[in-house]
Amino acid sequence: MATRSMAAIKAPRSKDTTSKRKLIRQKQCRRKASLMKKACEDSRICSADICVGIRIRETGQVHT
Repeated sequence: MATRSMAAIKAPRSKDTTSKRKLIRQKQCRRKASLMKKACEDSRICSADICVGIRIRETGQVHT
C-alpha cells in the first residue's frame, strides 16, 4: 500500500471555515473604506495632500 503525504490528502472545506474567511475579508474591506473616507475628509478640511498606503500581510496586496 502506497503512503500519501499530508499535502496530497485534502479535507473538504466546511461552511464554517468559508464563512470565517468571508467575514474577515468583509471586515478588511470595511476598515479600508473607512480609512480612505477619513483621509479624504482630512484632506478637504486641512487643504492638504494625503497619501494612504495599505498592505495586507497575509496576501501582500497593496492598496493606495
